[in-house]
Order: sequence, then structure tokens, then C-alpha cells
Amino acid sequence: MASKSVIPVDQPNTTAEILRLQSRLTDIRNQRKILELRHEIARENQLLADAQHRLQATESQMMTGDRSLNSSHTHAPLTAGSAIPADKGINAKPSGSRSKPVTGNNVTSGNVMTRKGTEVPKLPITETKRHLSRLILDEWTTLEESSARTHTWDEFCFFLLRQFEKPSTPRVARHRWNVTRQHRNETVRDFANYLVMLEDDFSTPISEQDRSQRLCNGMNSSLQKRARDDSSFFTLRYDAKVELLAQWEMEATRWQKVLSSLGLGTGGDGK
Repeated sequence: MASKSVIPVDQPNTTAEILRLQSRLTDIRNQRKILELRHEIARENQLLADAQHRLQATESQMMTGDRSLNSSHTHAPLTAGSAIPADKGINAKPSGSRSKPVTGNNVTSGNVMTRKGTEVPKLPITETKRHLSRLILDEWTTLEESSARTHTWDEFCFFLLRQFEKPSTPRVARHRWNVTRQHRNETVRDFANYLVMLEDDFSTPISEQDRSQRLCNGMNSSLQKRARDDSSFFTLRYDAKVELLAQWEMEATRWQKVLSSLGLGTGGDGK
């Protein structure tokens, strides 16, 4: 039987050899990481170049429209006993003629028409809008409502890229603060927090009275009616108003659940 070769573990050079091999292994791994990073950088540079080329190709086709962000939206103050116009609810649209949104039903094929007459599926825009932040979604909604025509997928991508590029400015924040409304599935507390978030970008602070007025004008119609019927509501400070509105909202939600369990309809949530 052949004798087995045994490497002594107590040789003086064993530890040094282990350290040398470990160092070599680390160098190899680092070189591999460097190559991977270089590959990623090259890929990102190519994506950036493609995006810039897409911007240049699309910019000449982008609508000009009335995109002024300095337009003022004057609202009649909501005071105790005052009537709230019917168009002040969450479904209200800014004044003036509005074109149908890109997701409208004016095209029975489910597509929208480009300038050259080719059809672009509208589904990508609809699906992408589900993942937009509240700020960007509000900006897109304002743009599509002020445009005189529908938008193509390329124009939608162009809009998104412009949103990612431009910093938040006091002018943009103030415009969004002026026009935004409480969304159907948004709590009044979340809506109030959203308004405060926009205020962080204002160049000058606003008064508590203006903040309260904006909250009241933007919240859903059922809460507006509840506030109008409660004369004490308008004597509260802003934070207390938000808490009371949240309480009313929870009561309405519980009542809707009770009616639903009894098989009775509520006729909508008033948003």
C-alpha cells in the first residue's frame, strides 16, 4: 500500500503561505468586482445616452399648451353657514375648457392617436400612473387637463424624464398646493400632511388661517358639509380641525361598513 503524503501543519511557512493565498484570492475578487462595475458603468452610460437622444427627438413634438404654473386659483372662503359651490369637491376640475384625458373613452379601440395617425396603446400610461408619486401625478393631471389634445406614450416618457430632472421649486410647490384636492382613497390626515409637505418648499411661510382655508377648500364634499353645519369648527386651531375631521371621517367609515353589512347602499362617499 502506498504511503499517504502528509503536509506538516507546524511548518514555519504554512501561515505565511495561507496569508499569501488569501491575499491573492482577495485581489482576484477585487479585480472581478472592478470589471463588473466597469460593465455597469458602461451600461448606465449607454442608457443615459439613449435617454438624452430620446429627449432631443421628442422635445420638438412636445405640446406647448397653457402650462403656466403661476396661474392663481382663487377660492371663495369656506365659512360657517356659507354655501360651497358644487364644483369644489374632489371631482371638480379647474375652470376653462378641458380636453378629455388620455385614459378617456373617446377612442373605442382602447388606443390613442399620435400626430402621424399611428396608434399607441394607452394601457402603459394608465399602468404607469399607478406608480407615480403624488407630486408627479398631480403635475401630469394638470398638464393633461390644460392640453388641447391627447398625449402619446413618447410624450408621457418625456414628461417623466423632465420631472426627474428638474428640482422642486417654490413656484411649482405653490401651484400644486393651490390646485390639489383630497383623493378618493386618501384620508383627510394624509391630505393635510401632503399640503404641509408642499409648504416645506415655499419661499415664505403661510399663516395658519390660509392653511386652514386651503385644507377646507380641498377636502372632500362630505367633510365640507359637516364642517359647514358645525359652527364651532371654524373657531378651532388648525391641528384641532385636522383631528376633528379625522374623527368625522372614521365615524363615516364605520357607518358605511354597518350599512354595507346590512346590504344597504350609501350612495357614495361624497368624495
